[in-house]
Amino acid sequence: MTPGSTIRCGLVGAGIQQSLSSAMHEQEARSQGLHCEYKLIDLDALGMGVEALPRLIENARQENYTGLNITYPCKQGVGAFRLFTGRDADATRMQAHFRALVRSARGGGASG
Repeated sequence: MTPGSTIRCGLVGAGIQQSLSSAMHEQEARSQGLHCEYKLIDLDALGMGVEALPRLIENARQENYTGLNITYPCKQGVGAFRLFTGRDADATRMQAHFRALVRSARGGGASG
């Protein structure tokens, strides 16, 4: 990460407009001397369903997002879409899908 660059992240879910995630993540980044844009990607507000998840993740990749947190109802669909090239061992053991790394050194993604 270069000085002055922006970390782009987001939360994907439905009915999340009241979420404090953006404010919380952006404040923490500021306290660490970083600049973070944390976007709420609300399926309800966008008029989309869970089936839009692959497209939303691809859009995040194209828009240089570092990662996404994925919540209800999308996290239940992440594994079914087989969107990621790898998962960490804990996520595999717990069958959990709640984070999506959309940009990595090898260009793939991971779920945790």
